[in-house]
Amino acid sequence: MATPAVIGANVPIDEAEQGLPISSRFLSPISQSLAAGLAVGALLAGGLVLTNPTPADLEAFAAESLPKEISDELCKPGGLPMAMRLTISNCPALVAAQKGVLGRVVREQAQRQNFGLFSLYRASIGGQNLLNWQVPRYQATVLGIAGNFVLVQSAATPNP
Repeated sequence: MATPAVIGANVPIDEAEQGLPISSRFLSPISQSLAAGLAVGALLAGGLVLTNPTPADLEAFAAESLPKEISDELCKPGGLPMAMRLTISNCPALVAAQKGVLGRVVREQAQRQNFGLFSLYRASIGGQNLLNWQVPRYQATVLGIAGNFVLVQSAATPNP
């Protein structure tokens, strides 16, 4: 009586592969690299999702960065009308004291596009009339990614 044939009995097995799971024995080095790359990419994407800045983060960013920008624009010669310059003794300090208010205004005015991994914020503030003078309008687009903000575009519309 002949012994039954065993499928794969004549296929040599590399001794280095004997302890590996069957799935690992059949993955090529390229497939293993691809799998590792996908795993790393998934971890990075997960990290970006977790660190995508919130509107509250935008408020804190605006409160810290906006006073200097506004002070540079308004407190320079010709930035404010003469009557206001006579009544305001320290323009930069006055603007700096409003940082909390400025942050809240930006948060309330900003439109957020949340892409999961990052967010784009577009905000426009100013333009109000104050003592027969129009406050300049400031517009900005800010990219929020990995817990940070990057100013993408900004513009100030001068008074007519």
